[in-house]
Amino acid sequence: MRISYPKSHSQFLSPIKNAIQRDRDALFAGTPITVTLPPGGYSGNIQVTIEKTNPQSFWADWEYEAPTRFPQRIKVAAWALLQQGCFGEFEISHDKSRILTIRYISGDEMMELFKKEGKNAEYAAVWNKGVALGNSERYEEAIKCFDKAVEIDPNFEELVKEAKNEIKHATTIERAIYDPCKRDFIEGRLPRMKEWINRYDPGA
Repeated sequence: MRISYPKSHSQFLSPIKNAIQRDRDALFAGTPITVTLPPGGYSGNIQVTIEKTNPQSFWADWEYEAPTRFPQRIKVAAWALLQQGCFGEFEISHDKSRILTIRYISGDEMMELFKKEGKNAEYAAVWNKGVALGNSERYEEAIKCFDKAVEIDPNFEELVKEAKNEIKHATTIERAIYDPCKRDFIEGRLPRMKEWINRYDPGA
């Protein structure tokens, strides 16, 4: 869903902008930015796409139909990223402990590649979220994202199929190693445990 940037100043803008300005290099190096805000506001964990070519709105992985229910603090954080020239995909979360967290997912260069291949911003965001979940070994959630990507654009069904096959292969290898190793570790059979690892993952 596309969400419009705020049309008026917010008390949350300055502290978020200052944090981004201070820790910009760390953010793009993979270290999340955290900001402590006053209590209140909706909580949420939302993936957003900040585009250089669109200063009016951003794309968000938002499940509700009503944009008015979108967490205001996350919207302001997206606005702060735009104002600081931070483009690409980010995960922004805000919880009841008053902590707002911004995590960098992928850069503008990936978006440009997707555009060349004919993928829209919504597809790109869902695809990247699936890849990130897969890399975190959250395989079931990753597959749901890939299925959603096909719903958005069926033209990329083969690409999604390949990604899902890679996940199935990874889970098969994981179970092949994990189950025997766990049993052998409990039984104290460490040499045989090493044999299982060498058989299924010799580079480990």
